[in-house]
Amino acid sequence: MNHIGITKELRQKEELKLRKRSSIPSYSFAIISLLPVLIYGLYAMGLFKTTWKDPLKVLEEATSLISTNSGVGTAFLVSSDKLLTARHVVEDVAIGDVVSLLFEMVEPQISTNAILEWRDDTPLPNNVDLNYFLTDVAVLRLVDPDAVMDVQPLSLGSSDDIPNLTKIIAIGYPGGDYSITEGSINSDNIEGEELFKLDAASNPGNSGGPIIAKEDHTVIGMLVGAKGGDQEGENVANKINNILSLLEKNGVEIE
Repeated sequence: MNHIGITKELRQKEELKLRKRSSIPSYSFAIISLLPVLIYGLYAMGLFKTTWKDPLKVLEEATSLISTNSGVGTAFLVSSDKLLTARHVVEDVAIGDVVSLLFEMVEPQISTNAILEWRDDTPLPNNVDLNYFLTDVAVLRLVDPDAVMDVQPLSLGSSDDIPNLTKIIAIGYPGGDYSITEGSINSDNIEGEELFKLDAASNPGNSGGPIIAKEDHTVIGMLVGAKGGDQEGENVANKINNILSLLEKNGVEIE
């Protein structure tokens, strides 16, 4: 007579299979739990490096203090070896001469030099008017681009059709001290000139610093001055499209 059912040997095999299956989730959970510890250990030993950076940190690192014989200002990296700044920041520097740069927000800080490659040659008037701000542009070229090879250049956006009250970030070195402030564009036209009027705080030394759209972190302008008198606190930025058009007109490449 044949018995229909599970033999002892077959039952033991089935139990073994079940034990193996039930152990898989436990092993998986243990491995997943240990992953953060493993990654941290590799990172601490320098065996694992992440390329992700806080977007705000990227903006800070690319903005440099510039020092000349007459004072300080701000410049910002727009390619692997080129920086933009305001012309009046390097007014006392001859084309081809060297200026000092300090990328203070990079860890460790980077102290390097750049050559004044181009500067608009419009004469500086005794009383700076708004029209002058449209040509207040200069280009620097790094002497040693490898010194900042790990610094990501800022992305240039478009200054066309920027609505009033657009939130912006202004970065610079007023008085030689690092500063980052937020504000808004109060107007995209000042007395008929294609300039931004801002309410972001700034002081001497901020000139040449980037004006960045907070929404997408692209450069839409460069701080060039401030209005005084009854309009104290209203700062002026040249639009990035004006700057790029001026450079193209003069055959100056920054990429």
